[in-house]
Amino acid sequence: MPHSYSVLWIHLIWSTKNREPVITMGLKPIVITESILIAILAL
Repeated sequence: MPHSYSVLWIHLIWSTKNREPVITMGLKPIVITESILIAILAL
């Protein structure tokens, strides 16, 4: 019986209007951690 295998890679690019620094240094580790968790859960 044939099997199919597929992979979907998603590359997200975050930006703000006029490149305003909305993510502060205190918030940056939280944003990175949450992004990694979302990526892992998407597997």
